[in-house]
Formats: sequence, structure tokens, C-alpha cells
Amino acid sequence: MYVKGRPEDITIDDTFPIYSGRSAFAKPSVDKGWWLPLIEKAFAKVHVNYEMISSGDHAEAARFLTGSPSSEFVSNLQQPEEIWMKIKNALDNDFMITAACFNEWNGLVAGHGYIVKNYTVIKSSDGNEIKLVKVRNPWKLIGDTSISGKSHGAWTGKYS
Repeated sequence: MYVKGRPEDITIDDTFPIYSGRSAFAKPSVDKGWWLPLIEKAFAKVHVNYEMISSGDHAEAARFLTGSPSSEFVSNLQQPEEIWMKIKNALDNDFMITAACFNEWNGLVAGHGYIVKNYTVIKSSDGNEIKLVKVRNPWKLIGDTSISGKSHGAWTGKYS
């Protein structure tokens, strides 16, 4: 873990906050891995407690895990073309990108984090460019199940 840009050892115990018999915050992975709750606990310890890390920030989490610089951009404060160029540049340089939305929209879940995997530009039937961003939902089964059966946002076909 990195604290203020420096690698730090953070000692934690193996007790977690519980709510209704389950981990109150980060849950073990599907294959019973506890890495995410352990990382979350270390992050909470650095920030005093769990309450201080509610409504997390993707850029801060990336800095904490990697020590690498990170930046954040907000779609309502920048022009769409500016954001598109930042996404392209980051993906072309193999940078990690995460995304979130605060309102349910086109199958995206409000307050949920996504991993940006790729981008493409296609032409519509009338010749206009359509810019697409491919995202991965790490939780897979959250959201509107009517969109594609078991999971929302499935991207199949030519651009998958």
C-alpha cells in the first residue's frame, strides 16, 4: 500500500465489521478470496475508520494500491470530446481506467464502479460517428436483469 506516495506496511487483524451475519462492506470473492476485504480494512485503517472511506474515490484507491499518479475527470465539467481524448490516450498507453455513474442509465447501476476495457468508433447507417466505450461490471449480476437475461451490459458481436 502507498500512503502519501510512499510504500507503507499496514498491519491489520482478521476481524471485519458484520451486518446481518455477513461482511458489512467488501465481500469475499466468488471463489472465497478475502483479498478485497483485507485491502479495504487496510485502507480504512489508514483513514482512521470505515466511516471515513464511505463513498470511495476510484482515483484515490488506485493511488493507494499502486503508488502511481492518478487523475479524475467529471463528465459534467468537461466537454465530451475532451473526455473521449483522455479515455483514448489512457487506454492506448495501457493505463487503468475506472468509471462510475450516479444515476441509473442504459443498464449502468448508480453508485457502482466499472472497469473501462476498450473503445471503438463506428459509423451509423446515416454516416455519423458513434463512439463506444466497453466497460466490465466486476459484479456481473447487479442491475436490470431484463436487459440481457442474467447480466446487464453484455457486449457481444462485432465490437465485443
